[in-house]
Amino acid sequence: MKQLTTTTNWENVEINLPSGMYFAIQEHMLSCLENEQFGVILAGYSYAQKIINKKRHDFLRLLGREYIIPTENDLDYAHYTGVSLTREFNNRILKIAVKEKLCIIHVHSHPFSSGSVEFSAIDDHFEAEEAAWLGKNFPIVILGSIVVGKNSLAARVWNLSTGVPKPVNVSRIVGCDFPLRIINCNKTSSSESLDGMHDRQVRAFGKEGQQLISSLKIGIVGLGGTGSLMAEGLARLGVKRFVLVDADRVEETNRNRLLGLTQNDVHNRSFKVSIARRVIRQVKTECEVRMIRKNAATESATSELKTCDLLVSATDNYYSRLFLQTVCEQYLIPLINMGVIINTDGEKIIDAFGDVQLFLPGSEDACLLCAGLINMTEVNRELASDNLKQMMTEQGYIQNVDIPDPSVRHLNGITTNLALEIFHNLICNFKEPVLSLSYNMLVNSIEQCIYRKDNHCRICGENGVTGLGDTLPLTYYFNNSK
Repeated sequence: MKQLTTTTNWENVEINLPSGMYFAIQEHMLSCLENEQFGVILAGYSYAQKIINKKRHDFLRLLGREYIIPTENDLDYAHYTGVSLTREFNNRILKIAVKEKLCIIHVHSHPFSSGSVEFSAIDDHFEAEEAAWLGKNFPIVILGSIVVGKNSLAARVWNLSTGVPKPVNVSRIVGCDFPLRIINCNKTSSSESLDGMHDRQVRAFGKEGQQLISSLKIGIVGLGGTGSLMAEGLARLGVKRFVLVDADRVEETNRNRLLGLTQNDVHNRSFKVSIARRVIRQVKTECEVRMIRKNAATESATSELKTCDLLVSATDNYYSRLFLQTVCEQYLIPLINMGVIINTDGEKIIDAFGDVQLFLPGSEDACLLCAGLINMTEVNRELASDNLKQMMTEQGYIQNVDIPDPSVRHLNGITTNLALEIFHNLICNFKEPVLSLSYNMLVNSIEQCIYRKDNHCRICGENGVTGLGDTLPLTYYFNNSK
């Protein structure tokens, strides 16, 4: 993966912040309205190039990893019109950024600004000067800035692709909190009218939440029994942009549960993503649907998934869940995971569950790995070669490798509807947050589950991958053969 530099051109810029960081910044910036406040975000990045209508579009998303508040000893002075930092503090921040290939985002307040806040001429001068100096001496360190007023904020990232520092406005800032917080940094707010099809939803859940739903780009990995239902449900809720990832073609046994599947699809061995796209566009023809007929752990799939606002894991294996959980923490993307299981003793059902988890990167809640919801023994089995699987089966280490799991539409439907409710609540905030639910089909019960976070977890722990983005290659996960 190519290293991003200050001379890399980009035209679309966003900032994603892990759970809690946006509130920490707001609290710090507005803690004193007498003097300007100052802080620093050390951030990873996500960079993608796309060809749309034969034109290249460059997308940059800065990913907050750590928010640092300078102490009094780190300041030369702080008053109503400005803040000056010591050379030692600046050098300390720069040293970390260079070593870890991170970007630097300066955050400061304009306590006097009660309307639409803007960068001052002094901000312009000093930031352009610093961006030019960084570009000359440390071109891998991207400089961004956020200014916070009493009721608004503005943000930009400095680009040197033309040789002269140029500020590129940040279109929005996303806080991975509950509810999901999306701050539109554009001067003009969207006046897009809502579809009449959502009138009944707006009456209950509000216009603002519906507009937010329509602005989101959702990635769904796994378009089988639960994934196909989720795609249709999200389209009916108002999602207009999708990335669908699944390498599989349909077969006869899918007909009892895969939404939209026809006998003709089985005959033609259609791809599952193609059927899901058809279902989505039957709900709304204008929906933008990007299909990836490959495994999620491929470079082409990841390059699309990392540009999404939320990912849905509807896969049937542990390895892909581990991969998606890592991607979501590393690229600061909320994750909804769904899973169903039916166990039998050969004659009758022993248990049947549908589970849903919402994971917010950077939060104090456990990820799928440290919650024990990913079986690493199964991950290793899934990654093993066919010869190794056969040997492990013969030696009794694993059993029933090739026997398909039982599955039924109504259990998938209940599980998917629970996931849709959790998604809707994440956006519209109509009740207390629910992060994990388990439905027991045999006793018709729904329980809320709580998992304890492991601070040593290699994904979400203190030394995990939070916000590292492209600075930490995912190539060791990739399997480009599928």
